[in-house]
Amino acid sequence: RLMNNETLTPMVMYKDMGLYYNMVKAYLDNFENVHVIMYENFKSDTAKVVEKTLEFLGVDSKVSLDTGSKHNVGGKSWKIPFLKHFFMKDNLVKKLFRMVFSFSLRKKARIFLESILKQKSKPINKKTRENLVMFFKQDVRKLEQLLQINLKHWKE
Repeated sequence: RLMNNETLTPMVMYKDMGLYYNMVKAYLDNFENVHVIMYENFKSDTAKVVEKTLEFLGVDSKVSLDTGSKHNVGGKSWKIPFLKHFFMKDNLVKKLFRMVFSFSLRKKARIFLESILKQKSKPINKKTRENLVMFFKQDVRKLEQLLQINLKHWKE
């Protein structure tokens, strides 16, 4: 899929990118100090996780940071595939738009256009979800042991 569509990023390699055990183990094997952040914790208490991360890095943890911006949110799909390609690929219209309009105006325009040109994605097929849970089960078990944490909710 990635090879056939240049508008996609490696993040669409869901299976490969979701096998965390080897990636985390490589860090733990090669570095003395590793700080692992669980997405669920980051999502539920971003400020606390950022503070602990800054402390780990030896940076002033009381510094004020904007943690409200979200990137690669997902959950939406393009209503018209052609427009996805138009917005994702470089083209003359986009180049002109960049030259004429400021970054903040372009950002506002993008947000507006995406709000009318995208729709909520369909939920994952139940059978697909079951297959993915089975595919990741062993990797999740190994990650649990490696990090000494309970990832039961990842296996459901």
